[in-house]
Amino acid sequence: MKIVYFGSDVFLSCFEFFLENHEILALYTYHNNEDYFNEYAIKKSAEKNGIPVYYGLPSEKRISEYFDKEGCGLFFVAEYNQIIPIPKGCKKFRGLNVHSSLLPQGRSYYRAADGHLRLHIIPTEVSE
Repeated sequence: MKIVYFGSDVFLSCFEFFLENHEILALYTYHNNEDYFNEYAIKKSAEKNGIPVYYGLPSEKRISEYFDKEGCGLFFVAEYNQIIPIPKGCKKFRGLNVHSSLLPQGRSYYRAADGHLRLHIIPTEVSE
């Protein structure tokens, strides 16, 4: 499966799994000066494997291109610090979001009190 990955070193093991088992079209990351929660290792791994690295968000047009022209099967969002803009009419869009805290109350990089991760499907329309 072709995947676009959004995240940093927080879930590096997920990125490495996708490297071994799927095709990663691009890495979208961000810089964070917080201890252990930066993008150095994931960026290095992406560059070593010829995967383009971007900071920030793709445009809605670019997102549509990933799904409609490049055959992307999934946006995998792992502790990414921004909401992904989902284009209206992009019927092929598929996304999963994994994070370690309860949202919206626990917006942080620290594990939820119960110690479990949260994984959910990204809806094609986001409520504020």
